[in-house]
Amino acid sequence: MNVAFVTAEYPPKNIGGAGISSKLIVDELRRQDVSTDVFVLNGDDRQVNRISSNRYEHPSGGAYPVPEEIGENLSVLHTLSDLAEYDVVHSYNTGHLPAVVARASPPVVATINNHMWVCVDPTQFLKDGCPPSNPRQVYRYAGTAGYSGIRRIGRVGLEYLGRSMAKRADAITVQNEGMKHVLSRCGYAVDTISVIPNLVDPQFFVENDGTEADEKRTLVFLGRLVENKGPVHAANAFVDLPRDIHRNWEFHIYGQGPQASTIERLIDTSPAEVDIELKYSPYPELPAVYRSADALFHASRYTEPFSRTWLEAMASNTPIICSRNPSSEAVLSDVAVLYDLFDEGEPQATLADVLRRDDLQRLARKGRELIERYRPAVVCTEYIDLYEDVI
Repeated sequence: MNVAFVTAEYPPKNIGGAGISSKLIVDELRRQDVSTDVFVLNGDDRQVNRISSNRYEHPSGGAYPVPEEIGENLSVLHTLSDLAEYDVVHSYNTGHLPAVVARASPPVVATINNHMWVCVDPTQFLKDGCPPSNPRQVYRYAGTAGYSGIRRIGRVGLEYLGRSMAKRADAITVQNEGMKHVLSRCGYAVDTISVIPNLVDPQFFVENDGTEADEKRTLVFLGRLVENKGPVHAANAFVDLPRDIHRNWEFHIYGQGPQASTIERLIDTSPAEVDIELKYSPYPELPAVYRSADALFHASRYTEPFSRTWLEAMASNTPIICSRNPSSEAVLSDVAVLYDLFDEGEPQATLADVLRRDDLQRLARKGRELIERYRPAVVCTEYIDLYEDVI
């Protein structure tokens, strides 16, 4: 079997969640004797570069003077062949999916692990309770996402065009039942969607049952410092905790992004007893970060397709406190403490309750039991079965 794997992110150039997952899938497919070539849309110019015998760098969406979601599709249309020599094309991280469907002659398997061609404003969509999609709703969400005037109308048209093309993939996968529900609310036929989960990086597995207790225990946040990941909301929730918790807990925020300056100002103006640190750790050093943590605070403000931090925490025996959404309910309902992020005061109340507990390691052990189903060999066997079906 020959597979063309098309993605917008891939290490070492991209070490975000989609890039790491892409490499884990490709490496495991090759271990299972599936010939896999990688086509990555992360180039800085408008030409194709051959990185190795089985990896090609195509222009990124930013290489074109148009919005990135359009640029990715232009890159596919202008620089990607019809891939006729392959048995199946796997489109991952699917901003580029409409063009892949239009361009590729073999069957297309699409993993929808973001909200492009699903919902224009996933935060407001979640806040509204994930209502069924309709033109008026899409137009409103284009407004809440910052589009106005002719750009707003254009974004609605682009959404419907891209979504109609995305639905034409030969097979669609999502990473949990919650995202399957989200797609169905946004107009995708539920019986065409398969659930194949995200996969854990084995380097995060630890053999011990937890870390030794320090004088202060450590709560961590890991992720991009952008609004929909909720780092500022997480920091504010920690600041507002009672003093007895501040005497025993510190909060380390790991990440980079536009909200870093806001977090730094919050740290500077917080009371002396509030111990918050803003840090950054390269991906290879993250296992040590999890091993030194006593709990993970995941404050996402939209339906995460399937956060890698959940898997990394479970593999590391790190308890999880997480915002409630369809994905976290589907994946973490038995292993994490969930809270309603839109209920004022509940994030702080939940955090205070959990950080006062003495049973955090019980949650960690439940997470470690669950993590086995997300090993690369298990997940990629499901992909291979799906490839064979569409072929």
